[in-house]
Amino acid sequence: MSENRSRRGFLYLPLELHLCIIEELDAPDLLNLGQTCNAIRSTINQRRVWEAALRATCRLNQLFEPSYHPIEDLDILELQRAALEPWRRSASFTPEPPSDNPSGGESSVTSRNTLQKKIVLEGHDDYLEFHVDFEDVCIVPGGRYILGMTTRYIALWDVGQTGKGSWSSRPDRLAPSSIARATPGKWIGEMSAPKAANATSFRFATTENNECFHVYEVGPLPDVCSIREIASLQGIPRELYGYKFWLQGDSLVCHFDEGIVVWDFIQSRYTAIKTRGNGERMITSGNLIVAFQDVSIGVWTIPPLKPLEPTSLRLELQGFLSRDFTAAIDFDTIQGEVNGRVPWCRIYLPSPWYSYPPTALEYATISNDLNALKIERFLLDVTHGAGSCSRKTLISSSQPVDFMNTPHVGKRYRTICGSLSMDNILQQGFYLEGLRAGMFHSVNGGTQLKDVVDIQYAFKDLGITGVLDFSHCPPTGRAAYMFVPPSNGEITLISLLY
Repeated sequence: MSENRSRRGFLYLPLELHLCIIEELDAPDLLNLGQTCNAIRSTINQRRVWEAALRATCRLNQLFEPSYHPIEDLDILELQRAALEPWRRSASFTPEPPSDNPSGGESSVTSRNTLQKKIVLEGHDDYLEFHVDFEDVCIVPGGRYILGMTTRYIALWDVGQTGKGSWSSRPDRLAPSSIARATPGKWIGEMSAPKAANATSFRFATTENNECFHVYEVGPLPDVCSIREIASLQGIPRELYGYKFWLQGDSLVCHFDEGIVVWDFIQSRYTAIKTRGNGERMITSGNLIVAFQDVSIGVWTIPPLKPLEPTSLRLELQGFLSRDFTAAIDFDTIQGEVNGRVPWCRIYLPSPWYSYPPTALEYATISNDLNALKIERFLLDVTHGAGSCSRKTLISSSQPVDFMNTPHVGKRYRTICGSLSMDNILQQGFYLEGLRAGMFHSVNGGTQLKDVVDIQYAFKDLGITGVLDFSHCPPTGRAAYMFVPPSNGEITLISLLY
């Protein structure tokens, strides 16, 4: 009887049931489970288990899965390393003081935290007799694809399959895989962060001469590694300067000083909303506009979109400059907390690449608490819709950190295994050293978005000075940066050790 009962245990289930159960586990849990007995270790070491684990890692960290394609080319050890890499990198961040030796060398933080091999991403423009310096760089989550912007063109590089081969075996210099040029006689002003369009393609947008928008798509990857324009929006009055824009689903959202435009570039529809005042930060979720002022929040509904006629947009945008204020949004109704819990507070939003449930938005606050910075992270409940008093749920908090390690004000944060990571550019020595690149990361934040207290943050100084722009992919440890001009039209790519 006892023998029959024992055969009903987990070990005596059919192999297919074992695999169905095991494939639901995260990579660290698989590793721990494999330590229990030889029978389970034998099952876990099957290739299909770690292929499923790598795909689960991509979903959890919202990595672009084509970065690892073709997965069939990765052997079992490469699959295991790739699936476990985000957790191991998260664990590698330990509190340590910034480096006093930004020039590198055996004792520098750079020698300890980065691979010494650097890959130069070359710019390329056959139509120009001189170099055009890059002004913006962005790594697509997954670390394989990098976008760089100059005033004349957008370049796309394919660094090669993530997880395959050693970093030292990669080429020293890499030419662009594709280039999208500005219209002759015009210049590119800004480039949005990339946004996944589906499982194998991503999109980004640019402005041109501050009077039109262009939307581009790359993919399906890795087969089609080229930039192609899929939509353009003309007729932006040049009087409307000072705007920010980002992609939301099939729409581009643009926040001017005087109003907001939501443009569905697939169905050619739009809406224009006049605004008053200025929220500190703004984001969209579904049909909602969420604005922040200090730690206060306002929520509004986006009006229905209507067909875009050749002249309708210009007429709507010219209306921003009038005194009429009907059917508008008043940001001044958001009452900032002057005498609230903190004397100084700044809102940070996640990178547009990352998405969250339609019922919630994530954001972080960094506040001055007793001459040190305190980082707190929230989920904002938007289920009640516009005009409601939205509920904030704390999902993590931190011990105070050194004020000098504050994130750069213009950067949005990335996520890694439910933790948090931000770019930072330190200003040192009253411009004597120039801009210095680094990043800080939560050390013990757990693997999921949940209530966590007493999280500590560690700063990792890359020891690189004279930096104009800097982007990194925390789960893969790849960082790209460009120096203050003249940089000979090049971007440098490195990989962090863990």
